[in-house]
Amino acid sequence: MELVAYAGSAEAIRAAVANGADAVRVGFAGFCGFASSFEPGAWSAFDAAAEYCRIRGARVYLSLSRPISDGGFAQSAELALRACRAGADAVSADDLGLLRALRQLLPGVPLHAEASAGVQDSSGASLLASIGVSRIILPHQLPRALIGLIIQRSGGSGLEFEACCYGPQCIAYGGTCRMEPFAAGKAGASGVCSGPCSESCLHNAASKESGSGLRLKDLSLAPHLGELAALGITAVSVAGAERRPEYAAMAAGIFRRALDSGKPPSEHDMELLREAFSPAGATAAFFEGKPGGDMLAGKIAPKKAKGKIKTVLSTVRNDYMGGDSQRVPVLMYGELRRGAEVRIAVSDDRGNTAAASGPVPESAGPGKRELTPAIFKTQLFNTLGTPYHCAGAKASIEPGLYLPSADISRVRREALSRLSALRRAAPSVSVGKLPEIIKYEGSGEKPDLTFSVLKASQLSAQLAGTKPKVLYIPLSELKASPASVTPFWENGVTSICAVLPPVVSDANAIDVYRDLHSLRDMHIDEVMVNSVSQITPARVLGFKLRGGLNLNVGNSYTLKALKEQGLISALLSPELKLEHIRELSKYIDTELPAYGRLPLMVTENCIIRCSAGICACEAAQHLRDRQGRLYPVIRAEGCRSVVYSPDKLFIAGRLKDFEELGLWCLHLAFTTENAKECASIAGRYLLLNKYEPNSKSKGLYYA
Repeated sequence: MELVAYAGSAEAIRAAVANGADAVRVGFAGFCGFASSFEPGAWSAFDAAAEYCRIRGARVYLSLSRPISDGGFAQSAELALRACRAGADAVSADDLGLLRALRQLLPGVPLHAEASAGVQDSSGASLLASIGVSRIILPHQLPRALIGLIIQRSGGSGLEFEACCYGPQCIAYGGTCRMEPFAAGKAGASGVCSGPCSESCLHNAASKESGSGLRLKDLSLAPHLGELAALGITAVSVAGAERRPEYAAMAAGIFRRALDSGKPPSEHDMELLREAFSPAGATAAFFEGKPGGDMLAGKIAPKKAKGKIKTVLSTVRNDYMGGDSQRVPVLMYGELRRGAEVRIAVSDDRGNTAAASGPVPESAGPGKRELTPAIFKTQLFNTLGTPYHCAGAKASIEPGLYLPSADISRVRREALSRLSALRRAAPSVSVGKLPEIIKYEGSGEKPDLTFSVLKASQLSAQLAGTKPKVLYIPLSELKASPASVTPFWENGVTSICAVLPPVVSDANAIDVYRDLHSLRDMHIDEVMVNSVSQITPARVLGFKLRGGLNLNVGNSYTLKALKEQGLISALLSPELKLEHIRELSKYIDTELPAYGRLPLMVTENCIIRCSAGICACEAAQHLRDRQGRLYPVIRAEGCRSVVYSPDKLFIAGRLKDFEELGLWCLHLAFTTENAKECASIAGRYLLLNKYEPNSKSKGLYYA
């Protein structure tokens, strides 16, 4: 298996490569979701890092964060092009439109789909393979059984699969989280998450007891490396780019030795790694299918490194800073002939060959010991201080000749230096063109309204009388209370759209899509999808597709890609500004969140069960931050939790600002409201009353 290290600095790149990482995943500030290795425009530093890795046979993978606007999209594409010309070996992204566009812009560059791309099952993996993705980075929340199903059912697609084997874990499924920009009240999209959820605590509404924040213990699959290989995982990664370079060195070295030996890392090595960088401990609970409250890290008091750990870290740093690791195998050839210059040639694993020549040898005699083939070969094997290790040497020498060892060393170093120059050169990159974007202005009329509810009990005849264009209701609620939507059928305007669960995996897909198909008897033919994994099955069943919030739609390329996948409408990202919304080419009907609590994250580890001991709707839970603001936590299907924003998005007083943006509809999302409140809010957006919610916000549209 390939070993990939996330590197947050140039020193971390060196540390990881020197300790055996096959590849490093790097990023530029503002373009990746982890601690960035480079500042925007720091191309000299990137070029140097890429050359360093290329000489040593390590690959460089560029990570791009989700582009929000068309402007951000263009910058991401330009960044990818420049990085690949400098030698980046692959690009990873999570935006469907960006992945599709990069396939055309850089036809020969491997594309990796990040964990936040929305792959929940084999259907999503196959869809991404169809647009040219060659590797799927799996969410760390997947248990072994689902990993096996995804890989097995994706067979024949040619996909590679990467799993994290060690590093910090995010409680949000797939790392998709909006808590940074919205919950913390920060304007604009953030680059690197500062972990606001770890500053919140669980709060049991019934007992008034507080618990820990949502920070999890580190992930460690050290005992399961062999099992990962058997499942079909082709690469394992060490996460934690925000940590100091010594972490990259230690973790890469530990897992390099384990992969090379075919045995799990020693407990001594893992204990040192945990003691130095994982004070809360490490767990494989997601992989083992045993999530629970003991995964939470709790509050960790900062501790000064113990003397032993300080010594270990100092030794680790001295090792990778003090010299080069000999990781590239080469073959050496030496020739010594009477009356001719000594000649040394070297060849590497890429087919490169370099040679150098030096002084003419003298005749051996008193004080000048004859140079034998054995001594000559010993000199050729001496590649200390270089990235190369001699895997074999041949020496051709005429008898009776003498040449000082210093001269041989000088010629050998020159040959290796010339080899490095050959390896340093970036390979040529085939460049295509970005897909053409045709400007579609969208609707020229005042946007209509669409509603979404979490419970059938929120529906009423009064709400139906406001005649929304679409009513979104969870599939499970439609199945349990089919009569609840009758007033909406009867108003002659509203179409009913079933909302799929936030996560549909290979384990429950058959049941979910069987229930969806049964809606045909109710004449429901629309479904809202919230991940790329849900698109193909719903389309195959013949439903009209509408895109949900978790598709993170923020640019024209993504809208175009969704149209090609059969979607007829999509909710836009609430992180867009008004000017960004206006710029969008509306390939399909676009909706914009206009009211309600925004879903900040879906958690695989049920927050309610962790706090209350049971997983039920009646066990109302909240997160409370340091400012005392409450974040509702609502149970989702599959014993998952959805964390919602503390403030309700509310733009009813500024509706005119949204009338000329080309929007098809404004979307009102009802979460914790009762039926009467839902009707009052709808009336407010129709200018029928003056309803004002508590704890309201204009979101980021004006930021």
